Amino acid sequence: MMVLMALLLVPPGIPEAISAWRSDLERQFGVKTPIVYVGERIQGDPEGLDLARNQLRNPDFQRQFAMMQAAMVSHRTGGTDRWVVILNMDLYESWKGYEEALLGHELGHIWLRARRLPTPAFRGGDYGCLAVHTGDVVQHVLIRAEMDRRGIDHRGFLMKNLDDSARAMEERQAAGDPCAWARQAALWVDARLAFAAHPWPGRARYEAAAAAMFPESGKAAAEIIDLIAGLDLDDPLVHRQALMDVFSILSKLAVRQKDLSGR
Repeated sequence: MMVLMALLLVPPGIPEAISAWRSDLERQFGVKTPIVYVGERIQGDPEGLDLARNQLRNPDFQRQFAMMQAAMVSHRTGGTDRWVVILNMDLYESWKGYEEALLGHELGHIWLRARRLPTPAFRGGDYGCLAVHTGDVVQHVLIRAEMDRRGIDHRGFLMKNLDDSARAMEERQAAGDPCAWARQAALWVDARLAFAAHPWPGRARYEAAAAAMFPESGKAAAEIIDLIAGLDLDDPLVHRQALMDVFSILSKLAVRQKDLSGR
């Protein structure tokens, strides 16, 4: 069972830019975006509590969520889509002060779903992580552009996560399971695309640490970047094909590393 701890008695407030985006989603698409905080207890917007609790009963999702700062969960029943954003309060110190960027990222995934762009479905098992990382790789391209348009500073938060990742790799704290290689490939794609035209002091340190610990992830990231460069990801058919191609690359990477490790 997931170990939960209380880091806050009261969840952090909702930034103004996030409230505006939530209002836009409800006005334009009729989409409600409840936010739920998972810590010592599960609390937040009442309309999202049942969906969050149901998802957290899935052991495979629990294992993935334990490593995630937040997640977007969707469920379709009776022809109606429901969404909830779940924030991991066990990792609160890792995203404290970056609520706007974290919530913006999750709202971005809901925004794409509301526009009927395809999203990989979460599956359990050893490779349940691949759907998460595949969706991130492709959809972050559009989400970053929308957050830029809305004036949401997301690069500062990504920079922090990348710098933290570099330190962990230097100290050999990064996990060696097959999903870790796929996760690192997805993060590497984010790093190169998000900072292609923006300064990032820790770029060389991150690249060196990642290349030393996850060399095959770097090759997969380069292949993915070449694949999606110039694609019109707002086109649902193009978007779907990109998801399929990225999933194939990450799957091969994960399976290859599992075979090499003998796991």
